[in-house]
Amino acid sequence: MAKLTVKDMKILQELDFQARQPVSQIARKAGLSPEVTTYRIKQLENKGIITGYYPIIDLSKVGYIYCRYIIEL
Repeated sequence: MAKLTVKDMKILQELDFQARQPVSQIARKAGLSPEVTTYRIKQLENKGIITGYYPIIDLSKVGYIYCRYIIEL
């Protein structure tokens, strides 16, 4: 299991909700510079934590209800 920092978790959260936003916007929300954010994203890809970028489907438009729970153990 990989050890992630709070900043890495914030980057992952931002990518999870909208992966197509610019790195500068992710960096601003995570409190990092764009260069550091790009480096951390590359490191997360190299570690296999980020394996791809996928489209997000609005399930409510096709008649489903979607809930996301984040459980920290």
